Amino acid sequence: MTAAASPGFWEIVQYLASFTLVILLLLSLLFSLKRLQSGSMFKAHGQRLHVVESLSMGTRQRLVLVRLDQQELLLGVGANEVHTLLVQPALTGSAEDTEAKVAVAAGPLDLIQRWSKR
Repeated sequence: MTAAASPGFWEIVQYLASFTLVILLLLSLLFSLKRLQSGSMFKAHGQRLHVVESLSMGTRQRLVLVRLDQQELLLGVGANEVHTLLVQPALTGSAEDTEAKVAVAAGPLDLIQRWSKR
């Protein structure tokens, strides 16, 4: 076997460096796409509609809390349907105050249970 047939040390280092660079570029692209998908990279200043939270209730059912101007809407989203479960004024203040107001407002647990039985 001749010396030209087997790769040298620096050629192996070059291959590994190239492979590492490609993997890093792919990971940075995936991270950027994830940020673009969630909308956190380029948010419009005049945007009126915001998804506050989303909770999976099953394979095809989700609860989505949406803020539109000064109102919050609790939506039940199914495979081919969207139901409004709760509409209330947007809550401000601490997280503990918010949770207490939501619990008193319209009994969202009853609404969630009713919607998930559909």
